Amino acid sequence: MYRKTVEELQKDQREKLVIDIRSEQDYIKETYPGAKHIFWEEFMEHIGEIPKELPVYLFCYTGQRSDEIAEDLSEQGYEIYSIEGGYRSYLRKKLADFMKEDDGTAERLADKAADAERSIIKKFKCDENTKINAVITIPAYFNSNQTDETKKAGINAGFNVLKIITEPMSAAIAAVRELELNEKIFIVDIGGGTFDLSVLEADQANHSYRALAIDGDRRLGGDDFDNAIIEYLVSEFKKSNGIDLKSDKMAMQRLKEAAEKAKIELSGVQQTQINLPFITADSTGPKHLDVTLTRSKFEELIHDLVEATAGPVNQALKDAGLTANDIHKVLLVGGSTRVPAVQEAVKRITGSDADKGINPDECVAIGASI
Repeated sequence: MYRKTVEELQKDQREKLVIDIRSEQDYIKETYPGAKHIFWEEFMEHIGEIPKELPVYLFCYTGQRSDEIAEDLSEQGYEIYSIEGGYRSYLRKKLADFMKEDDGTAERLADKAADAERSIIKKFKCDENTKINAVITIPAYFNSNQTDETKKAGINAGFNVLKIITEPMSAAIAAVRELELNEKIFIVDIGGGTFDLSVLEADQANHSYRALAIDGDRRLGGDDFDNAIIEYLVSEFKKSNGIDLKSDKMAMQRLKEAAEKAKIELSGVQQTQINLPFITADSTGPKHLDVTLTRSKFEELIHDLVEATAGPVNQALKDAGLTANDIHKVLLVGGSTRVPAVQEAVKRITGSDADKGINPDECVAIGASI
């Protein structure tokens, strides 16, 4: 893996693939005319179908060095070219051009900023003279650069950023109002795309917590549970109808929505019906998908994914210098921790039932508000 500047990449005559992690379509189209453009989510969904010989160019999200993502993709065999500068350099150039032209553009930009600020104020139903205070939560693994960029984004949006707090610490604040000396809390956070673990210890003096260890897997999350269901549905449909739905983008989108819905439902019931009429058609007419998915089958499909959480959990405890017996409270954060198989796995590894007094979907926001 090596770097090229924007200018060098523009001169590269080979067919290019631009993976857009920041949704900067206009910039990409202007800077790399003719390049194939694909959003990060779509790329990850079809990663196995994209030719490895196609040069890949990355536009990364706020505060994230392209090398970090490039390294992940390089391990999977893709040839990565990191872009120096990227979108931010483009914005600086455009702004400099605006100022040179002195055609009133700067004033228009100022007006747009004022309009945006008024919109925020209106949304929060505040007086125009009221400065909106904000506490922003970030993942525990954010580095200092990502944290600084997040704070800048909040300030640029018109907020008075009071504090940046990690999501696990925020969840702990929501769950535990009265700190106990040396209390240890283990937090399991499974979002859509990542699996994050944190071990915190009470800091009574500052009425807060300090992190003893963080771990997890940034490639494991609730989306993987959904994908396991999707693969099963595609397989079952192909057995019954001889049609591979993977080549039908519209059908795959419907399957994605149905899989997420089924995952959620199976947290509360033993089976659910996945019924997608007119999922596709062939020369004989329209085809329909109708599959009964039981909780036991779902748990079979995600067994390896759930078992993959054990390694990071044990590593987090080891890094904190603790055993499962030292943990006073276990918190589950993120919608996918509602999956019974996940809860059972956490109990098996930590030896403790998770705290039932918090809402996994809301505890981070509640902690930040406190």
